[in-house]
Amino acid sequence: MSRFTTLSRCGSFALTLGLGTVAVAALATGTPGPRPARSRLKSLKPPLVIEEQGSFYVGGRIQFSEATDGAAGPPFEPGDISVNHVYVQYQIPARQKYRYPVIMVHGGGHTGKTYETTPDGREGWFTSFARRGFSPFVIDDPNRGRACCEPTQINLVRLGSAPSSSLPLTSIYSTQLAWTGFRFGPTYPIPYPNGQFPVDAIEQYTAQLVLTYRDPSEADKITAGIIALLDELGPSILITHSQSGMPGRRAAVARPKLVRAIVAIEGGEAFPQRSREERVQATIPLLQLEGDNNTAMAYDSRKAITDRLRSLGGDASTVVLPEIGIHGNTHMMMMDRNSERIADLVEDWIRKHVPNVQGRYQW
Repeated sequence: MSRFTTLSRCGSFALTLGLGTVAVAALATGTPGPRPARSRLKSLKPPLVIEEQGSFYVGGRIQFSEATDGAAGPPFEPGDISVNHVYVQYQIPARQKYRYPVIMVHGGGHTGKTYETTPDGREGWFTSFARRGFSPFVIDDPNRGRACCEPTQINLVRLGSAPSSSLPLTSIYSTQLAWTGFRFGPTYPIPYPNGQFPVDAIEQYTAQLVLTYRDPSEADKITAGIIALLDELGPSILITHSQSGMPGRRAAVARPKLVRAIVAIEGGEAFPQRSREERVQATIPLLQLEGDNNTAMAYDSRKAITDRLRSLGGDASTVVLPEIGIHGNTHMMMMDRNSERIADLVEDWIRKHVPNVQGRYQW
């Protein structure tokens, strides 16, 4: 395998916690609230020593663009641009416990920031899993975040060279839609009484919601990006979220020898019954995690997926958190106030269900 050698080698560094101070009532009136303040107190956790950290791109291709700018003329002229690549950020801890890296894939409307510092300033899973001895690799999907964006069709429409109907389908979550859709509360800005999301820091969360290309072909680009990263890293564990659930499963079926397990956070569908894809998926351990305040129908549909895979001899389970006594979790459980408890559950499942997982990662 190839190796990206532009690495930042670090000594130890301590990560501090933060306090969220935004008032939800202020948001409801449209009045800007204060930004969450970083805590001046040192973290009670010991310093995290990182052996290697860095970033790189994988996948995609070089493509000729006839419209690199929305205004005709120099300095922007037609030429080659990179498209459909994936941005990857990683860190490898000095004290490793697990031989397989963890690839963390975000959901729709988000970027890899999903797994970084939580809105209220706590360690996100990107750091937490490194502290636990994993080597986490967090991606930004094609046409998202630091892998954004293919502009040609937008510019052609701007220049009058293509109809507006040819524009890419895009969307961005509003605060109101995210609040109810991701189950922070039943209506905006009322939170669920048992809710775990740090609603006092909602502005820090909504700032990370980004424009998302939504044409069906985008799912294929996400799948291709995950496959490219698997080919680069070797055997890995996938953590997917929401929109990335199905691209993650398609990537696993395409590279079954490179995916040791999938942890699906509220996302992913079943392959057609008796299909080759279903048979291959049944050979890969799967954990589906579901939060609180959802419908019985939603939970039953998720359980049906793993019931079917178990009937084929697979190692598959769906954990509905309130059914095991963990209440109040949202669609964004990696940001919830009890995110470390969820991470404990994920780590414990990996330890029990991924053969030969103990060891050091050799890239």
